[in-house]
Amino acid sequence: RMAASITAACTSTRPLPLHVFAAAVALLLASLLAVSAAGHPADPVVISSDAAFEETVLGDDAVWAILFVASGRDVGEEREMAMMTSEMQVTHVARDLAPLVKFGVVDVHAAKATASELNVRTRRCPKLLLFTTRARDADQVKLEGRESNAIALDIRAKINDLAKGEGGVALKKTLAVGSGAPLDEL
Repeated sequence: RMAASITAACTSTRPLPLHVFAAAVALLLASLLAVSAAGHPADPVVISSDAAFEETVLGDDAVWAILFVASGRDVGEEREMAMMTSEMQVTHVARDLAPLVKFGVVDVHAAKATASELNVRTRRCPKLLLFTTRARDADQVKLEGRESNAIALDIRAKINDLAKGEGGVALKKTLAVGSGAPLDEL
């Protein structure tokens, strides 16, 4: 849909609307990024279902940062642009933080139960969540209006105290359940 509106606007003799020009530039940048580094090992993994999310993110000992996006016609051009920009930012951050943190992208329409459980709605996308514990909980990392290096610094600060595993990957912490008393007192 976006490509069709860009093509129609570019073949017209009228001045190019600003939002269409911005979409064309973002599409060009995304294409260049995809071509220049296709298959980079640190690129975010596309997680396409609730079961894949459970297995890939929650079942892994490593810390994951997941970008939730929304696709479809109910999103709107402005929100679609924000998601494209966020995906490019997250790809840059993923490469900067590799192998410390693993990154993924989830469409809220493809993993509805996961998005609902984590309170991610279409109107709130794009949203970046950082999974630092084995619990079904995550910390939100602010994206809007921030540069990639600021996002990376924020993530580094949130995982600074976590143990590192093989290859330097940050490991999720396990939350203890109970009274907090030493085991010999129970």
